[in-house]
Amino acid sequence: MTRKENTGIRCKEFSKWIRKNLPNSNTGFMVFDVDFVMYNRHQKTIIIIEEKTYGNECTFAQNKFLKLLDDIFCSGSISLGYKYKGYYTIIFENECFYDGEAIIINNKTKKQKKISEKEFKNFIDSKLN
Repeated sequence: MTRKENTGIRCKEFSKWIRKNLPNSNTGFMVFDVDFVMYNRHQKTIIIIEEKTYGNECTFAQNKFLKLLDDIFCSGSISLGYKYKGYYTIIFENECFYDGEAIIINNKTKKQKKISEKEFKNFIDSKLN
């Protein structure tokens, strides 16, 4: 069973604290949140999904960090017995499949395509199973 979603009720105080108390990005210190790390513990498969809404794209710095994270997962997963299936960005025209179109981007190949809710479910299933 999937646990209850906390979207919209998550406390953002820690994010505020980080912005107020940790070094500024011009010092080289960067902070990013990773939207979804999907993991099938039985198959030992992992995929990273970055979500963007309202047609926004990842910033240059965020892409650079996600590429670094991708490299780390690629190099370390095999030695630990895991199958890392890459990182992808899903860009919603609005907020989800229900209110507009969606595009999925393979960040390694830069290939992108429109994707429906059903196609996304199948995509995730094919990557994690």
